[in-house]
Amino acid sequence: MASLPRVGDQFDRYRIDHEIGRGGMGVVLGATDLSLHRQVALKVVSAELGDSEEFLRRFDREATLLARLDSPHVIEIYDHGEHEGCPYIATQYVAGGDLGGQLRARGPMPPQLAATLCAQVADALADAHRAGVVHRDIKPSNVLLRDATAADLHVYLCDFGIARAGDEADHLTAPGAVAGTWSYLSPECGEGREATPASDLYSLGCLFWAALTGTAPYVGSDVEIAIAHQTSPVRQLTGSDDFTRWANAILARSMAKDPADRYPDAEAMRQDLLAAAATPLAPGSGITPVPVPAPATPTGASGPSGSAGSGSSAAAAAAAAAAATPGRRRATGRGASSGGAGRGRRPLVLAGVAALAVLVAGGTALAVTTPWSDDGSTSSATGADGDSGDSGDGASGAEATDQASAAPEPPEGPIAGDIDADGLGDAVSIYPVQQGDIYSFFSTSLLSDGEQLEAQPERDYAVGARTLRTITLADVDGNGLSEVVSVYVPAGRDRRIYVAAGLTDGGEFGFNIDRPSDARNVTPWAGDVDGDGLDDLLLLAWEPDRPYEFFVAHGQGEDGFGEAEPLMEVDGPGEDLTPTVEAGDYDGDGLLDVVVSTSPDPLADDPEQVTTLYLGTGDGFDEGTSSTGEDGFDIATLAGDVDADGDDELVSVSGTGEDYFEVSVRGLGEEGLGEPVGAGVIDSVTGDGGDLQARFTLSDVDGDGRVDLLAVGPQDDRTAKVLVVRSDGERFGDTEEWASWSADLTYRLEQSVMGQTVP
Repeated sequence: MASLPRVGDQFDRYRIDHEIGRGGMGVVLGATDLSLHRQVALKVVSAELGDSEEFLRRFDREATLLARLDSPHVIEIYDHGEHEGCPYIATQYVAGGDLGGQLRARGPMPPQLAATLCAQVADALADAHRAGVVHRDIKPSNVLLRDATAADLHVYLCDFGIARAGDEADHLTAPGAVAGTWSYLSPECGEGREATPASDLYSLGCLFWAALTGTAPYVGSDVEIAIAHQTSPVRQLTGSDDFTRWANAILARSMAKDPADRYPDAEAMRQDLLAAAATPLAPGSGITPVPVPAPATPTGASGPSGSAGSGSSAAAAAAAAAAATPGRRRATGRGASSGGAGRGRRPLVLAGVAALAVLVAGGTALAVTTPWSDDGSTSSATGADGDSGDSGDGASGAEATDQASAAPEPPEGPIAGDIDADGLGDAVSIYPVQQGDIYSFFSTSLLSDGEQLEAQPERDYAVGARTLRTITLADVDGNGLSEVVSVYVPAGRDRRIYVAAGLTDGGEFGFNIDRPSDARNVTPWAGDVDGDGLDDLLLLAWEPDRPYEFFVAHGQGEDGFGEAEPLMEVDGPGEDLTPTVEAGDYDGDGLLDVVVSTSPDPLADDPEQVTTLYLGTGDGFDEGTSSTGEDGFDIATLAGDVDADGDDELVSVSGTGEDYFEVSVRGLGEEGLGEPVGAGVIDSVTGDGGDLQARFTLSDVDGDGRVDLLAVGPQDDRTAKVLVVRSDGERFGDTEEWASWSADLTYRLEQSVMGQTVP
């Protein structure tokens, strides 16, 4: 089979002079047309792909679409054909390189120059759209510069390989599949919907942001970026000068989530870009951007890169579900420890990290630079997310240091709360901050070394305004290892739920499932509902004064989860009742069980708590066994294996918190859950009677197979800390301080921690 041409070869009538770029599908070469004596860019595809009928159709379509476009800012095609089994396209040669490379080498563009460049791309899109062609992959590497050092900037739009003509059906993209590059992909295309001219304008808005700041508008793994495009506020610049106001207006309109709210056409956007380019910056405008921390990048992972649908590393896939976790670690929910034989003990996680968040916390200030230097130096400005020169469509990102600490030999199976796979349980603390109608969430991962929890650098993160985000650990593919799953529940009774996960074998998935009910709230758990060895998603749809509705989205291994199916409906709490729901494996059979506890107002006469245990049957739950008892005003009810016997127990925390909280444990009895048994106390975090702000969770911080109880909360307005009482199998021991870290809590709202009581 013929190999790709090399420098010095003659390929058909072209002499190969140098290599411009190389990828998995082929190579782009600088060549000389020996017949017409002119330089060309020669795109040659491997003979293996040349044998693919589908790929040949795509390749021929690119040549056909280029041939029908006549625009000063669209690369010109000269010839296309096949030589020795290798398809090729010969196009105009552009010597200045692509915008992505220039941004990486030289940093953000001067603002007016960025507007000029994007106006020329808008001109190319206007011509393409008039010809009925939607590009579908606007990004820096597809914008070529005639001369990167010239004052009279001239750019060309290239690579119409996945473009689509309006008069043809898209037979080359599978239904629901995504074509494009995640960092610049419109929300509707990220959902697999058909691209339109408005989709190109959204991508151009992203390109404008990248040219101004040096980085793509949203960063992270592919799944995180896709979610940000769908739910996070449009990126904006800080500043009040005329140019910044123009730029923000262009960004707001071009990157509107609803295509109907964007510019009516590319020409209208071009006019605004030209107006911005003609607007001077005010003297003294900011030269230092205000960074917005990026979502955590996992160990060994690269920054956002590649086309949608391309594979990612295992670590990158894990980070897709763990945007909240600082320190380049995976975030988590709560996982039950192992114990018992075979696969009976599973990581059972109550997802209790719910977030209303945004990606912008202060915006980004424009850098006022001297003319884009030609010495290869990098501008002092950094991107909005603290990355310098990462345009979002090439590999970038730093390797993270493996911080795993020496730990006792862990028991067989996953450890409860272990988010960094070192055999020790960890924790995550999240505080929201409200700025007008905008919420930012600040996350601190607390990583155990067996003797203390080390607070990682605080990060803020986003999943979109008015979106609840839940992090959970689950054995998605049945290999006995926990994977990170994120469930995103937007506000609005008719909006779909987004589920994302990274698998331990390097795969990942992200997809929407239909909202199972019109109830206002949907709370997920992870566990094996049907007994097939794969964890499922248990979804509770609820709101006051209506029944609790339980649904299951069955695990499908590497394909994620299916659509939600109804499981059972139980009486919900009345308006005056305080309910808690906790899922765990209370009988140790490997199936997920549910406890629903309903307590009346603690100020009522003779308050009584009703607790009902619903045991999993493999195809649902049994009718439930109820028990009543004196209401102790439980602040938290949590499921975990306290004694390492393979069964989860229900751990309750009660009291006022003036000096301490009482802890009790209920195990499985002959008729439902047994009576609560006192199991110790845990000190108040603040010790001043105001400790109801503390949140509780279970995590096996010492790795002995028995879950320990953590209280996480504010010590004062400037300090947060974690208190731990460790289980010895029968009781919880003395209170120990395991972490204390500085955090400005003055303007923060109610804290949440992984695995806390819900709803």
